[in-house]
Amino acid sequence: DSQSDEKTNPGFQRGIRIGNAKDGSVKSLIPSPGPVQKPTPEAIAAYAPGDPRLEVLLRGATTEGIAVDASGNVYGGEANSMNLRKYAKN
Repeated sequence: DSQSDEKTNPGFQRGIRIGNAKDGSVKSLIPSPGPVQKPTPEAIAAYAPGDPRLEVLLRGATTEGIAVDASGNVYGGEANSMNLRKYAKN
């Protein structure tokens, strides 16, 4: 859910939920990576309004699609950063 945040859906945690499709229970959450650090005003000013890279800078990556391989690794396709991130199973 790339549209929800603390303002539009209080208490919502962005990330990949892993659970049971039969009973709807959530067993685990892989949190979405947020911004590495708070961007400076100069960094924000470098992007035009509406530039998707500005959203990545301000909110972090937004996972829109997921896949799992035979080893249990989870892959998240990040639409706004055009990135594929691997989450290795521990």
